Formats: sequence, C-alpha cells, structure tokens
Amino acid sequence: MSEVTTGETTSVCQHGDRYILGNREMTHQIDHHAVNLTTLIDSGSTLSSMDPRDIEVKTHTNGSRWVYFNIPKDDHQAQMLRLVKPLKRYAWIQTHSGKPTKRPVIETAISLGPITTTTAFSLTERSAFNEKILLGKNTLDGIALIDPSSDYLLQHGCL
Repeated sequence: MSEVTTGETTSVCQHGDRYILGNREMTHQIDHHAVNLTTLIDSGSTLSSMDPRDIEVKTHTNGSRWVYFNIPKDDHQAQMLRLVKPLKRYAWIQTHSGKPTKRPVIETAISLGPITTTTAFSLTERSAFNEKILLGKNTLDGIALIDPSSDYLLQHGCL
C-alpha cells in the first residue's frame, strides 16, 4: 500500500480518511515537477502505470539498474519531462489482447488534488488511451473511494 500525505480539504471530498475520486482526475505533480495529466482511476488494475517515451534501462558500473524515460507534461504532449528512476523490478502485465508483457517498474511521487503519494508504476506505452497515467489498486488501496459516475471530483468543489 502507498503512504499518503494530504493537504487540507473539505469533508465533501472525504469519507473517513479516504478521498472520494471520480473515474478520472488530474495529476498535477510528478516528483517535484509540475504536470497536468488526465489520470484514469482504475480499481480493476493491480498496478498503476504511466506512458513513457524513449525508455532505456541502463546498468551502471556498480550494478544498479536505472530507467531513463520521458513523459508528457500535459495531455497535449507538446513538452516532455525527462525522468531517471531506479528500476525496482519487472512485472508481467496481462494486456487486453490476453498476451502478458514484461514491463519495467519504477517508484515515484505523484500529487492529485490534496493527495500526495509515492507509489509503483509499470511503464507502458499508452498512446491509444486518452489518459497517460492509470492509478491501480496498489495506489488506491487505503486512500480512495471511487465514484465511477463522476469525473474530476477533486477539482470540482472539493478544494
């Protein structure tokens, strides 16, 4: 489960210690970098994922493995953000076609609304999807309740 820190918000966005999220929310920070990315909230996915470009896994002289990649800074994808993260592991992910694929997994901090959490992400090409970030169970567990009939609850009246 991800650890979470929260800013102040009204009780309309919370039920107990969990935030009520819509089907889609906006991620506004990755690590300390400002972004504006539509994020799919998907409790059916075990592991969160994000859409990298120009991904490279490099082994340093000390044997540690690092992932170098770019991600869009916003949904228009005009500007890219370069990230370098330690490779945590590889995960076999079941795709919609039924064929499992091996994906690198990194850990990074993200912020959406008043929520900031550090969590694991598989890196996978998501160009066919409008949402460049998907938050799965590993991130949502203990943090969120989901209202699938609504979008952007953290932006609309919750802050």
